[in-house]
Amino acid sequence: MGILAIMNNPTLLTLFLCFLKIGCVSFGGFMSLVSMIESQVVERRKWLSSEDMLDGVALASLLPGPMAVNTVAYVGYRLRGGLGALVSAVAVLLPTVLFMMVLADLYFRFGTLPQVERVFFGILPAVAAIVLSVCLKMGTKNLTSPVQWVAFVFVVVLLLLMPKAYRIYATFGLVALFGVAGFLFHYFGNKKPLEVEADGSVGVALEQVTATRKTLPSGRWLGFLFLGVIALLGVVPLPVARDGLTSLMTTFGSMSLTLFGGGYVFIPMIQDVVVDRFGWLTAQEFIDGIALGQVTPGPILISAAFIGQKVAGIPGALLSTAAIFAPPAMLMVLMAGMLEGIKSSKAVQAVMKGIRIAVIGLIFRAFLNIFMMAWPDGGDAVVQSAMVLIVFILSFVALFKYKVDVVWIIPVAGLAGYLSGLI
Repeated sequence: MGILAIMNNPTLLTLFLCFLKIGCVSFGGFMSLVSMIESQVVERRKWLSSEDMLDGVALASLLPGPMAVNTVAYVGYRLRGGLGALVSAVAVLLPTVLFMMVLADLYFRFGTLPQVERVFFGILPAVAAIVLSVCLKMGTKNLTSPVQWVAFVFVVVLLLLMPKAYRIYATFGLVALFGVAGFLFHYFGNKKPLEVEADGSVGVALEQVTATRKTLPSGRWLGFLFLGVIALLGVVPLPVARDGLTSLMTTFGSMSLTLFGGGYVFIPMIQDVVVDRFGWLTAQEFIDGIALGQVTPGPILISAAFIGQKVAGIPGALLSTAAIFAPPAMLMVLMAGMLEGIKSSKAVQAVMKGIRIAVIGLIFRAFLNIFMMAWPDGGDAVVQSAMVLIVFILSFVALFKYKVDVVWIIPVAGLAGYLSGLI
């Protein structure tokens, strides 16, 4: 656990309330949630350093499952261990689960919800401002040389030019590439090779990895074994009803551990299972469920609650949510514990320093994505474009210059979006 985490160790109740607040306002997907955590946990409360936060994002990008909740679990684990990870994940998901269950009930009763779309129209440019603000703060702290800024620009340009179908591979490739580059830069940037440094950094790293393997607690091995069983449930046919709670649990649980790349990568794969294979939803209901997942706070994969509610009511919504988020969060905690055992090595620190450049580039690319999502593409485009720019600029100035809390930015922007639809 880092020095900051030790000095500012929050209680479980404080941790719960903090992530509950984050969960209420984290509209806009994974990087938006990361930005909210950076604002609340790093900037305001100083529970973790910016470097610790970037390490969590990097680890989440390499593991399967929803990256947003995986990052939350990492932060909770760093602050309060396994129980902290559980409390943080439950708190950040609670608002969006409740919101989704209400919207799903209204949808299945009345159909589409245009009022929600108007609120989301105001929220998106504010979310873009939040992500940009956090990206700039991370960049000024972690990009301290011209070479690092050039590398950052390289990441952004490459992601902009990369076709959508290959972006997931580009993400993995960039994280790996910059990890290797960080190590090599550290290696060739020192007069002495790493293996003969005064502190024996490479030797320490290898010894720590070996010691971690030898002394890995039996509970951690059992955790890996349990997750392996969960993953296999997706391919081993079970004698259960196709539209029951057990089927929901095994389907979403196994899927969560076998898919990489975040919520938007999951969407076509989930559609293959829930629409084409099981017929739980029609194609239109699935599309509407994904849309509702975008207009609720929190990760887009909360759409699993929408699907579960259609199949088995409120119990189905709760179980589907737990199944899609819990197994990868558990894997994240297990891997974070192993990372803690070796990250004090200078060699590992060099790898993570390189990876942080790639992660900051990914966050900036996410800002561009969200801003383009906010930009109107029809109707009264001139008025709507002006509205988007006004909300974006005012939100950014409030955040970056006046340090206004994000919990005020999002509701005000949503209200502005709703009122603009009445004009």
